[in-house]
Amino acid sequence: MVMDMLRTKKEQVKRGNLFTTARTIRKLSEEEIKEKIEKKAYELFEQRGCGHGNELGDWLEAERIVMAELGN
Repeated sequence: MVMDMLRTKKEQVKRGNLFTTARTIRKLSEEEIKEKIEKKAYELFEQRGCGHGNELGDWLEAERIVMAELGN
């Protein structure tokens, strides 16, 4: 069963579904959640063409996305 979960985790990581898989294996710490939000905020910044001036908006949107993925 554990091997199946790990195999599934590897498959989902490849597809970008790490949050869902991580939740099934263990709870994420606050620091890990913050890191995920930071990464997502930077992705949003890049998607906007790296234009400055919307840092708060990127952070809030990233927080919304990550928390939704985590089911919170």
